[in-house]
Amino acid sequence: MDDDVAVIFGDTAPRWDDAAVASVHRMLTDAVVGESDGLAQIRVLEELKGAICARQAKVTVAVHERQRAADAARGLDRG
Repeated sequence: MDDDVAVIFGDTAPRWDDAAVASVHRMLTDAVVGESDGLAQIRVLEELKGAICARQAKVTVAVHERQRAADAARGLDRG
């Protein structure tokens, strides 16, 4: 998958290492300490959800455009 992302985005491809993924996983599985902490986490999670959805949309468009270009190069017309 990383190779596919690098092909689509080149040098701007996001780089995830095991430590970063483990850190996010710990944050998502930690217990909620109190009400204010819970509210703060909800706000941050909503912001992350929005950012993730936006990134998914960008990746989807890039993959689609790349596939259409590859199909066009092979003489396939997708209409």
